[in-house]
Amino acid sequence: MRIRLIVNPTAGRGNGLYLAKRLENFLVTRGVRTETVRTNQKGDALRAAAQPDVDCVVVVGGDGTVNEVANGIGQSGIPMALLPAGTANAIARELHIPKSPETLGELILRNQTRTIDAGLCGNRRFLLCGGAGPDAAVIHYVHKKRKGRLGVTGYLLPVLLVMTKYSFPSFRVTLDDYETFDGIQYAVIANCKYSAGIFPATREASVADGLLDLVMFHNLNIVRLAGYAARSFFGSLATSKDVIYRKVKTVIMEPLEEPSIHFQLDGDPAGFLPVTIEIETCAMKIIAPD
Repeated sequence: MRIRLIVNPTAGRGNGLYLAKRLENFLVTRGVRTETVRTNQKGDALRAAAQPDVDCVVVVGGDGTVNEVANGIGQSGIPMALLPAGTANAIARELHIPKSPETLGELILRNQTRTIDAGLCGNRRFLLCGGAGPDAAVIHYVHKKRKGRLGVTGYLLPVLLVMTKYSFPSFRVTLDDYETFDGIQYAVIANCKYSAGIFPATREASVADGLLDLVMFHNLNIVRLAGYAARSFFGSLATSKDVIYRKVKTVIMEPLEEPSIHFQLDGDPAGFLPVTIEIETCAMKIIAPD
């Protein structure tokens, strides 16, 4: 068995390197051949994951590194293992991935996998969610200004700075080519429950149901948006008044008047509307418990 570990050395304030070494030691003592690749900049994990001739790729990092590896693996069928070392670790949380390197190592040796869906926006895959509107505006601002690692608290000031000036422009959303909504000001299209990272903002979503969960908001201002955020933390948005919730296979989002409405995928900037998003069923195998 040949394993490639892709490690973000800044993840977990450097703890990712320690976790990776523990996993590597566990595997080597059981006769597994390993190689470790440290990432230094954006794109390193994607390129490393795209290299052939391994039986499994292990990601040691956060959701951003996981996204790169998922795109690098593509449709090769190579399983991906997650050793969570980031801030939110949303997919690992969703699939109950063990935090112990040794426990994860046992799953790798047994090749114990689950098959999950992914979202597609053009040729770019996402595992968590895409978003159009205020969350994407914050993410674009953060990535433009950031220097080094950001935790949850690192987003608080950018949220305040962006939201106090955000005008909530509206856009059109078309679902599965038959249902259209105008005047939408914020939309989240999720592949998993933990689309907001540390809490389940889309509780009805599943990584293996062949559908994406779409949440749409209109008549928004900063006070209403804060209320919806609190509601998603404590309960479901699917039954909330003035929220439109659908399960879909394809979504098209187009600007109406404002031409520069930001879009994000898995917490990284992904340009501006218009975009087309679709489900990629049974997209990849993840090492995970039953």
